[in-house]
Amino acid sequence: MLGLSLSLSLGNPILNQGNLQPTPASLLTTAIQQRCRVTCKINGNAAVMEPYALYKTSDKTYLNAVVIYSDKKSLRKFQMKEFEVASQSEVIVTNDQFFPNWAFNASSIEAENLIASVELVEYVQN
Repeated sequence: MLGLSLSLSLGNPILNQGNLQPTPASLLTTAIQQRCRVTCKINGNAAVMEPYALYKTSDKTYLNAVVIYSDKKSLRKFQMKEFEVASQSEVIVTNDQFFPNWAFNASSIEAENLIASVELVEYVQN
């Protein structure tokens, strides 16, 4: 009886909640809150990004980020880009923190659509 009960519970998604992997959106939210870079694949190409904001539209979730490394092309300047979260896979939050660039403008995203956004910190100059 125990063997039958155990085998049924292992395949049961309701009982097997401890093995759930975090979603890309939840990992990106963590990275934004901690101002950490992420590594991921975007449409199959490896990239390292600095995530600035995560937001939703009616049917999709988007990330505003700066790509600092890409397998696909060389990068020469700070440029905020919008990525559909569904195009990202193998998202890993690194321990490498970044200092947000003041060129980022969170006010361009409607507040009710915003999931997470970096906080810009102004330092007083002596």
